[in-house]
Amino acid sequence: MATPRHTAGQRGASLMEIAMACVILALLALAGMTALYQTGAGLALQKHRSMALAVANSRLEEVRATPFSVLTALISKNYNTNFIRKVSGQFALGSNETVFIGGRLMSMSTTLQYADADGGSASYDYLRVTASVPYPGVRDVVTLQTLRGP
Repeated sequence: MATPRHTAGQRGASLMEIAMACVILALLALAGMTALYQTGAGLALQKHRSMALAVANSRLEEVRATPFSVLTALISKNYNTNFIRKVSGQFALGSNETVFIGGRLMSMSTTLQYADADGGSASYDYLRVTASVPYPGVRDVVTLQTLRGP
């Protein structure tokens, strides 16, 4: 029985072919790891944004639950923007508050401003309430706004 004879080019993969295969596999692995990292970072950013949205929405609900007369007693009778904050469970004039979003302290602001629905009468009809909460990872802010009537 005769054994088959192979020429030098048919014996198997050369060192150059193995090196190229390793480079291609390394590039594919790098691309896969980059995609996984970006997906994780995007999910974390979305989680932080959702937390900021929940905090802002909670603040608007607290303001809605506060009697209108209590809110109007806090601010001056003009169209200026007034910052309010929660102190000992009640609203008071003041600057920003800090909240934890994604494990970091972020500066939240809540503002009240008179709004006139009928365009220039002597009475103020509503309060414009704005809650703004930044979140980690970007220079973006969740801002929610509502009108609060008597």
